[in-house]
Amino acid sequence: AESQAISRHVTLDAIREQALLLSSRASPSLVRDGLLCSSTFFVLNPSGDLADTQNTLLPIFQGYAWEGVIGERPTPDQIRSALESRDLYTYCGHNGGEQYLRSEEIQKLKIRAVALLIGCSSAALDPSGIYEPTGFILSFLLAGWSVF
Repeated sequence: AESQAISRHVTLDAIREQALLLSSRASPSLVRDGLLCSSTFFVLNPSGDLADTQNTLLPIFQGYAWEGVIGERPTPDQIRSALESRDLYTYCGHNGGEQYLRSEEIQKLKIRAVALLIGCSSAALDPSGIYEPTGFILSFLLAGWSVF
């Protein structure tokens, strides 16, 4: 029905872990309390070869006075800090940004930010035969990212 929210999770175990994680947090919840748009960090065209994307999105991001990295590689510390302390993290580049911060490092974070990964294959999962698929996006789930 149109009035019901829909979420996609890889397994029932993922749903269970996500529910336990969210229910155990005593801190404010972005899901419950909403996010502060000014608490945003963005990565735009980090490889420098997406001029049309940059020209389209940069005026919008600047209109909101968001902080970010434009046309250059973000440092791992910038990404970590944004994911753990900001309300919104927006990545606009190739893939999902895994070339700038590895999956293993993402999984260790206590992610606060709602992450918008806007890139080709950012949510792609690689089939693993009879095993569960793998992909960069799953690292965010393992770090407590809320998925909608």
